[in-house]
Parts: sequence; structure tokens; C-alpha cells
Amino acid sequence: MSPYARISLYYVTQFLPAGAAHAYAGIWLASHGLSGFEISVVTTVPILLILASNVVVGRLADKARDWRSSLQILSLVFLLFIAGLFWADSFWPILLCFAGSTIAGALAAPIGDAAALHLTSKGRGHIGTLRGLATVGYMVALFMTGYAAESFGSMAFIVLSLGFALFRLFASLILPTFKTSEEAAKPQTRTGYRALLKPHLFWPLASWSVTYSTIHALNGFLSLHLKQQGYEAGAISGLIAIGAFTEVLMFFSFRNFEHRLDLRTFIAVSSAALILRWLLMASSPSVALLIVLQASHGITYALGFVACLSFIKNNTTWAEAAEAQSFFNVMQQIAAVIFITAFGAVFDNWGALSFLLSAAVAAFGCLIVLGTMYTRRETG
Repeated sequence: MSPYARISLYYVTQFLPAGAAHAYAGIWLASHGLSGFEISVVTTVPILLILASNVVVGRLADKARDWRSSLQILSLVFLLFIAGLFWADSFWPILLCFAGSTIAGALAAPIGDAAALHLTSKGRGHIGTLRGLATVGYMVALFMTGYAAESFGSMAFIVLSLGFALFRLFASLILPTFKTSEEAAKPQTRTGYRALLKPHLFWPLASWSVTYSTIHALNGFLSLHLKQQGYEAGAISGLIAIGAFTEVLMFFSFRNFEHRLDLRTFIAVSSAALILRWLLMASSPSVALLIVLQASHGITYALGFVACLSFIKNNTTWAEAAEAQSFFNVMQQIAAVIFITAFGAVFDNWGALSFLLSAAVAAFGCLIVLGTMYTRRETG
């Protein structure tokens, strides 16, 4: 297999466990007696730990001879914590296993993006295409988990999650070497995440982090919300997969128009569309409207996210790529901790109206990026 084929396989497996979790984790946690607040704790505690380690791990990955060793170690750690869910039957063991697996997966994602951006910068594919492949894997996991859980019960969720983790570990073990021997041996001048602290770079990424925090809440609450609206597990997976499908289309097509506008314009468009999505979600939409809202995911998520990845690539070097991507991940996690805690606190009482809070936060993020449109354009 070529180097690009091997990293493509890794990306296909990267979000398989996430697909399983988004399809059924909220239902599984509730079935084990966790309240809405406890579910928010299970979601936010790992984020707090990620904040303390993400940039450090990214820096270590950059300093290592190659990024693949970090991806292999994190894939193994992820597998071990997923296996622990077979024995977790109360809040604290569940929190431990979810935290360990979430941390390992979150730390690997920016390192993988840094390695992929370095590989594709040599003319081999595009990061959007790889992210699209990751979403294809995510969609497969959504369908498999939703229908397996509906047919065989909650244990199917854990069994499939373990299988997906094993597949990802295998894919990490056959990853190519990303850095040439000359690149690995050559000393590099590094500024690390500090390159992103310049106002014209920091604020666009901060704006998206605020906006994305509202999407982050879906990981723990969308399946539970739809379940409360009367949808079966298979239908929930199908609705989530609609969003994933439009996400794939956006990732695959972004390379065709990314240079036509300032990347911050794409972030602003994505944020503005998300405001409308949350306002309509708060109205307990019909099935037809819910399908349309899920189909907007390509614009409300994928467009803004891949624009941010390109924005970072244009303003950093490969020597600090993983640290810079990790810092962006930290920005997203800080916003997510704050928002998910607030969302979880109101969800039990507000239900669908909780999405009004999402709309307000997305509007704040949109205002930030619109303000940055008056600063100078990104370099590169």
C-alpha cells in the first residue's frame, strides 16, 4: 500500500468509535442510571484533562522522530479503556473508562491532522478528502451501532466499540513514516502554539471554538434528545448519518473552492448557518424539517472546521504542526467545557428549548469572526 493509502485507511478508522458513541452513548449512559447532569460530567471531565495535556503531547509528537509512534501509542491506550467498559456498571468506573478513551482519541486527532497535512503538502491528496474518509467510517459506525443496539440490546454498543478500537490500532501500526530522514534530523526553528497568538490568527480560531462548542454538546445529548422525542435507535442513527453524509460532501469538495474567498468568510458563513439550525431545533421540528436541519451539517460544521485546518496550515511550519493543531484543539475544548456544563444543567428542565442557548452562543462566535474580517488577511 502507498503511504497515502495507509493514512487513508487510518482516517477511515479514526472516528469509528465516535460514530458508535454518538449513536448510542447517551442512551447507554442513561440506561445505567446516569442523570442529565452526570452525563454532562462524563462528557466534560475528559475535556478538562485534555486541556492539561494536549499542547504538551502535541509538542512531544513534533519532537519525536515521526508522528506515527504517538498515534500508535494513543490507539493502544484507547483500546484498553474501551475494553474496561465491559466491567463498568456505575458512575465512577464509567467515568474512568469514558475519560481514558476520550482523552486518547482527542490527543490523537490533532497529531493525525498534522501528519496528514504534512503528507498532503507534498501533493498527495488533501486533508479535506482524508477528513471525508473519516466521516465515511463514522457513518458506517452510526448505522451498525444503531441497528445492532436496536436488534441485540445495549451490549452490542460495547462490542462494536471494542471492534472499532481494534481496527484503528491495526491501521495505526501500518502507518507510513511521515518525515523524511533529513526532516527528522534537521534542527528546526519553532514558535509552537505561540504562532497562533497573534490577534489576526487567534480570534478567527477562537470564534470557531465558541461556535463549535454548541455542536460538541450533540455528542452526549442528541441521541438522548431524539429518544425523548419518540425516535427509535435505528431512526436516530439514520438522522445523524444524514448530517455525516453532507459533512463528507463538504470535506471532499472544499479543495475545489477554498482559495476563492478569505478562509474567515467560510468560518462566518458556517457560524451564521448554525444559528438558524439551533433556533429551528428549539421548535421541536417535524421529521421533514429535522432531516433538513441534519442535512445542514456540512455547512454548519464541516465548512468551518476544514477552513480552520487550512488557516492553521497557512500560518505554521511542519516542525510545530502537531503543537499548533493541539492548541487549536485546546481552544475548542475550553469552549466546550463551559458550554456543555451549561447545556447539561438546563437540558433536564428545558428539553428542546435548550437549543436557544446554543443559538445564542453560536451568534456570539459569529460576531467574533465578523469582527476579525477587518484585520489583515491570513498569510500563505
